[in-house]
Amino acid sequence: MFIKFKTGNNRHHNQLSDETLVNRYKHKKENSSIEELFNLYTHLIYGVCLKYLKDREQAKDAVMEIFRSIDLVIDKEIVRVIQSSSPWIPGKQCGRKVNVSFSLPIIFQQK
Repeated sequence: MFIKFKTGNNRHHNQLSDETLVNRYKHKKENSSIEELFNLYTHLIYGVCLKYLKDREQAKDAVMEIFRSIDLVIDKEIVRVIQSSSPWIPGKQCGRKVNVSFSLPIIFQQK
């Protein structure tokens, strides 16, 4: 048996999509969301890693590395999307360029 997080009452997570769980972890830092994804998919990812690596310990390490990289993958995709957007026009106030704060929603969808 592979590692499992001890989770409290996560019944509400059972009805949430993977996308919602990732968004909750990413934006609200809800650790219970990533724990739920970990518990749902660890055995599948472990199976694939074991198939290719042929070593149980290496496969376990690979699974942990995959879950550690979730933030990095999401961050890289956000940077790629923003960099591929049209040139941005700086904010102006009284004819001078000023810093502007805003939210840019980025929606992740599985293909």
